[in-house]
Amino acid sequence: GGGGGGGGGGGGASDAKACGRAVAPPLASAAVVCAAAAFATLAPYLRAYSAYCANFVMANERLARFRASSGALDAALKEAEAAAGQHIGSLLIKPVQRLCKYPLLLADL
Repeated sequence: GGGGGGGGGGGGASDAKACGRAVAPPLASAAVVCAAAAFATLAPYLRAYSAYCANFVMANERLARFRASSGALDAALKEAEAAAGQHIGSLLIKPVQRLCKYPLLLADL
């Protein structure tokens, strides 16, 4: 989906699902080919998840330390969180959660 976070881009995953529904059951292999093509298009973007996930815990720990040591940063983030209606941690976890959804999407096809 196109829900921000720099990982999706376009509607590749939803296009693959639509393609999967468009083929008749005897042509199930066509759905697999269609899904594979969609994910091949997304592959360069999916590689970015590797670095993001590998550094996620450390980045959150650093952010917590920076917030604790800088009242100005903490105040600015609290203001942004209030405006967004979400804690920054809820926003930062979204790419990790999105990555976990791809196998479920493929299983649905």
